[in-house]
Amino acid sequence: MMRRTWLSGLLSAAIVAGFVGVAAAQSALEPQTTPGGINWVSGGIGFDESLALRKIEGNYNLRLLFAVEGSGEYLADVVVIIQNQEGQAVLEATSQGPRLLAQVPPGGYTVTATSGGSTVTRRLNVPRGRTVENSFYFPAQ
Repeated sequence: MMRRTWLSGLLSAAIVAGFVGVAAAQSALEPQTTPGGINWVSGGIGFDESLALRKIEGNYNLRLLFAVEGSGEYLADVVVIIQNQEGQAVLEATSQGPRLLAQVPPGGYTVTATSGGSTVTRRLNVPRGRTVENSFYFPAQ
């Protein structure tokens, strides 16, 4: 009986710690808004932040992932510039983790990501009512 109580207590503590960790990660992932009204958030370092991003990713129609080519090792501190079809930057940010989520108006965009001196540029189309996911892979340093 004593052992069952101890195990129940340990399990309860682990569950509470998990909820506290996710809550802390969600508060660390503060959504940002550009002067032009683009909402975005970045992060995804560790399990708690990754889980927190998964919970909110439905609010964003552009989802970017940054990793090392070959190993798939995730990257942070990636400089990201998103330009609309007219060439105007609608988002300029440094991703705080391997994932950057943005809510952009439907249309065509040029996304430029820079990490460790390497730059990857992609043209992406974000259709109305759809989500676009894209991964950017950089050479190992």
